[in-house]
Amino acid sequence: QDNFTSGEVAPLRHNDELPLIAAILRLGRGLASESLTVAGAFVLFDEHLERMLSLDKFLEACQHHNLPLSRSEADAIFARLGRNTTGGMRLTFKDLDNELKRTSETMEDVLRAKEMIVAMNHMAQEKSDCSLEVSFSQLGRDDLTPDEVRKVFSQHRPLSDAQWAALMPFLDKRPDGSIIWQSVLSWAGVLQQVDTRPRATSAPAA
Repeated sequence: QDNFTSGEVAPLRHNDELPLIAAILRLGRGLASESLTVAGAFVLFDEHLERMLSLDKFLEACQHHNLPLSRSEADAIFARLGRNTTGGMRLTFKDLDNELKRTSETMEDVLRAKEMIVAMNHMAQEKSDCSLEVSFSQLGRDDLTPDEVRKVFSQHRPLSDAQWAALMPFLDKRPDGSIIWQSVLSWAGVLQQVDTRPRATSAPAA
């Protein structure tokens, strides 16, 4: 075995690298929604059959499978888990799979993020008889900027900067950083499961 693939990549540190852990958790959720393993998702992008990917191929695969990551999050995953090989930086299937196995939907931070969304939805229904789903739908777009999402979440009780910072890493995103609000509400259990893949013909509301 080559030196660059031996040993283990240092596990992500919970306190220091929570946003990255959250991104990997969402990557795993995206794979699971398509019944894909790491190898199944990335094997066709592994042109040299090395069970590893360059950054370009990793990004291409993420986009192909509509994994709910922003470009900056995908870049960060690659930078943190990638190995320096004779052919350049590479992300191995094994390293990504190992990190996915360390994440869990039962992590305290994950549960807290879900609880926050459920509580905001309950407050919206109590105060205005209008769920978060209705408020988001009125904006007329499937994908919204972080500022737009925070505004809807804060319509009845403003989120503090600390609360928003704790919530933001767990929100599904498109490559451009926009947030897939339907997917977020579905994950939190306040919306029926929906297909969040980009539509063939879609245009922002005028």
